[in-house]
Amino acid sequence: MSSPSAHALLWSLWTTAFPHSLGSLFKEWLHRGIDLGDMSTAVEVLLVDSEWKRDQDEDLTWMCLLQHTSRRGACQEVMRKYCRDRELPSWVRVQEGPWNETKVSKNKPELAKYMQRFANLEKFAQPASGNHWEKLGAVIDFVEHRLSAAAPQVPGTASEILRLLDSFAQRREHWLKVAGGAKAEVLVYTHGLRTWQPYEVVVECGTFIGYSAIRLAMLTCREEAPDKTRPRVFTIEVDPIQACIARHLVDLAGVSFAVEVAIGQVRDVLPKIVELFGAESVGMVFMDYKGTAFHSDLDTLEDTGALGTDARLLADNVALPGAPLLLWHLAFSPSWELVAYAMMEFLEPNTEDWMALGRYLGPAGPAPPAPESWHHLSWHTVPRHLITLRCTPM
Repeated sequence: MSSPSAHALLWSLWTTAFPHSLGSLFKEWLHRGIDLGDMSTAVEVLLVDSEWKRDQDEDLTWMCLLQHTSRRGACQEVMRKYCRDRELPSWVRVQEGPWNETKVSKNKPELAKYMQRFANLEKFAQPASGNHWEKLGAVIDFVEHRLSAAAPQVPGTASEILRLLDSFAQRREHWLKVAGGAKAEVLVYTHGLRTWQPYEVVVECGTFIGYSAIRLAMLTCREEAPDKTRPRVFTIEVDPIQACIARHLVDLAGVSFAVEVAIGQVRDVLPKIVELFGAESVGMVFMDYKGTAFHSDLDTLEDTGALGTDARLLADNVALPGAPLLLWHLAFSPSWELVAYAMMEFLEPNTEDWMALGRYLGPAGPAPPAPESWHHLSWHTVPRHLITLRCTPM
């Protein structure tokens, strides 16, 4: 069993409405002595399943498993917060220490080329990013050590956290990619373009660490007596550890009553929106993740009837790495009006990117098919290591 294979199998069973419990199947694998590290990425599917079912006990179990496979330090302490002291069963096997060539080739084949230079690798390593979790741990430490001990009770804590994250991003050795600067201004402008109804929500696709979710929560809570009984921002993050970091920062900001962080792939979680909030309940969508999926996820929002009339869509990274099929859809669909903004990346004055702002006019029919050249262009926006990645057989 390998981590990609376990994830693919469980996801396939989940999407086909497998009649038996995925959690029971996963626990059976663990009872057979399979190393949890060989199946750690599959926990994301289990968390999606438990969140759909609103099964808090299962949720805590999977968080506990994830905590014990995460890197020690600030990230693991955040995970511990959401495990609520749940202990790992004694029969679960977790290999400590770095991975050898066999472990790397099974679970992270995209890192196999590095084994020519190293005898072993940290199991938390990611290509072209140094140690991703070490960087995120530094972000957590930076914010916590500079935030008032009375947070989040101190007024203005949410703004202070955004300021601290901006300050961290400005430190050259700790660069952090968030939608700050001019992109934040466009986000605020987009939110203010429409009159909001009490039942409407903002949907963010791509939470990362919760930077934009906190800003959106501040915008939705401007009224004198905000409704604290339901979230106003529904944000989706595929990585469970990053989702927990986002929840932690949202807690520190004092806006957790307004934000719900859902775990899973955007395409898997979007259908839940109508179930949670009702039809035509989405007043704004902010897309800030893999641009090649923007157009298909927008199709899901339209097909499920989640978008309200006059809803706004704001998509980041439309030029870099690119989302040509989304641009085609917004430009040529009779259901949309499009405006595109060109600007410099936050803290990267030599790098230009675009943000696409769409206004939803209501269901008026599909866009004409995009030319083959646009599909070819979309293919070229996918990082090469994702195209060449293949799952290792079980």
